[in-house]
Amino acid sequence: MRSRYEVKHLYPNEMKIGIAALALINNRLSIQLPEEEAASITLHLVDYGNKEINPSSIKEKSKLTKVTEFIETQMNIKIDKTGFNYSRFATHMYYLFERIDTDKNISSENEKMFELLKVQYPKTYDCAIAIKNILNVEFNDEELLYLIIHINRLCSREDCYQ
Repeated sequence: MRSRYEVKHLYPNEMKIGIAALALINNRLSIQLPEEEAASITLHLVDYGNKEINPSSIKEKSKLTKVTEFIETQMNIKIDKTGFNYSRFATHMYYLFERIDTDKNISSENEKMFELLKVQYPKTYDCAIAIKNILNVEFNDEELLYLIIHINRLCSREDCYQ
């Protein structure tokens, strides 16, 4: 299950409803459910609202599947798609896809970090370049750095460097 923080940032409007619903439940039933229940309520609302097929979400899930399968092959690992590490990775990939779709790039002064990680993790760098090509997109070194960091984080937690 997604964390409260994640739900709040992915579904801010729905989270407001979840928080209000939790307050109403606590008030009407004279109980005190944990604040995390607001995220559960929110996810039920989101799930209910997604009963219709959403072409853009299908497209995003398809991209994520391609990226994930490629990473598994390239890095010779099996990713636990039910775990928190993958959920976190998927969230970061959805943010990347959104920036790609809206032509927005991260921009900062991390060129030194990019060059360092490129040298320190050449296989991850090559994987990120290949993913960029698979997605058939162009983006700056900052986005490439973002991708390298999140591939590296996923792989280090899935033990692919051993």
